[in-house]
Amino acid sequence: MKGSRNSLKMSNDKMMVCGVVVVLILVGLYFLVTNNNLLEGFDSAPMELNHITSKPNPGSNDVILMLFYVEWCPHCVSTKPEWAKLVEGKNGSQVNGKNVTVASCNCEGSEVEQETARDNNVQGYPTIKCIKEGETLDYNGPRDFDSLSAWVNEVCA
Repeated sequence: MKGSRNSLKMSNDKMMVCGVVVVLILVGLYFLVTNNNLLEGFDSAPMELNHITSKPNPGSNDVILMLFYVEWCPHCVSTKPEWAKLVEGKNGSQVNGKNVTVASCNCEGSEVEQETARDNNVQGYPTIKCIKEGETLDYNGPRDFDSLSAWVNEVCA
């Protein structure tokens, strides 16, 4: 009889531990579901950018800044809001006498976009390039508006 009481106590202890584990899992799931923005500054909502409809062909006075991205990449998702600010601030403007176009290329988008990504040897995401007459420059700095804007001024010098 004494042995059955000990086994009953162990069963109750195991049930208690299982109950606590289930509650912790449910609390964690609730947190994940209600807080889809887990990283500060990370916006997971889809964002439409100004996509290219033809291959870039800059003239002698043109500078094209291109964001090459894919929708499933978390780094691309976090770059897109900063890129949208650059589009708003610099697209269609003149910097140091150069006509600036700021555009986007979804590397898994239209055939034109896929071909442009291949032509520009895009290997990772996001990739940012400056396409000028006769040359293409890679951007390797921070993906924030201020850094990107400063780079625009450099490539247009």
